[in-house]
Amino acid sequence: MKFLFILAGFTLLAAGCTTVHMATQSNTHAVPANTALHKIHLEWTVQNLGDPNNGNADQKIGLALKGALNTTTPLGTFQGCHEGDDTHIKTKDQLLYLYCWWAGGGDELSVVRSGPTTLSILDHQLDEGTNPSDVVLKTIPIPADVTIQ
Repeated sequence: MKFLFILAGFTLLAAGCTTVHMATQSNTHAVPANTALHKIHLEWTVQNLGDPNNGNADQKIGLALKGALNTTTPLGTFQGCHEGDDTHIKTKDQLLYLYCWWAGGGDELSVVRSGPTTLSILDHQLDEGTNPSDVVLKTIPIPADVTIQ
C-alpha cells in the first residue's frame, strides 16, 4: 500500500512538472501585449441626399473601419458635413473628426477610443444662441488587439 502512495505521489509530481514546463514553454511564444494583430484605419462615409444649392444639405453619414475589420456603421443624417480643424471639442484623444454645420446649427462628430475594446462616436450638438450639448452617438466594439492607423 505504501508503494502505491509513493507511486501516486511521484505520478502527480511528474504531471505537475510537465504542466509547469509546458506553461513556461507556451509563455515564451506568446505575442507581446504591445504587438497588434489587426490594423485598421477610420474613414467617414458620406452620401449626399440633396443639393445644398437648392437648400437641401442632407447627408447620410457612417463610420467605416477599413483594413482587418472592414465594416461600416451608419450614424444618421446630418447637414453640411466636411472634415476640418474649426472645432470646439478637438481633443488629443480624437481619432477622426467631422464638422456638420448648416443654417446656424449643427453637429461636430468625433471618434475616440473610449476603452481597449470600444470606439465611441461623440456628437457635440451646436445651435446658435444656446448651450451646446454632448451625446455619445454610438459605441462600436472592437478587438483589444486592434491598432488604429
